[in-house]
Amino acid sequence: MSNIKKIVLSLVAIVLLLGASSVSASLAGTWRGEGTGSCFPHPGMEIYPWQDWKGEISEKEDIFKGEWRDKAGNHGTFEGKLVPSPIPEERRFEGEWTWDDPLSMSILPVVGGKFKMIFCIYSKECKGTWMTHWISISAVGSMQGKKVAD
Repeated sequence: MSNIKKIVLSLVAIVLLLGASSVSASLAGTWRGEGTGSCFPHPGMEIYPWQDWKGEISEKEDIFKGEWRDKAGNHGTFEGKLVPSPIPEERRFEGEWTWDDPLSMSILPVVGGKFKMIFCIYSKECKGTWMTHWISISAVGSMQGKKVAD
């Protein structure tokens, strides 16, 4: 095979590989992870938001939402929207997280605070922080995770 044919075949292979990686670089799908930190929504009541969480990034990749639970049985939800990122290989979401307060008279969850999450397109991993307006020993909690399904 001549050198020109080898070069052309190599270029075609590179183009196909780049096309395949951009298709597989979708963040839409199911993500799962864990978090650290705790807060006190009521005196003497400690919860661990984001201790175990599962979320979905929408097909349009503009919404990230899901649920969290802790080992004590506390749970809540979260929802964030896409915000601009200075780094092309990542997507950033910011939003609010809630807690289903068992002492509340309302059926609506209570807003616990805000969160920020950064998703890496190529490694399919994410990391973030959560904040609360309740008393917190750690002041800010953290979370990390990875994509588990499309």
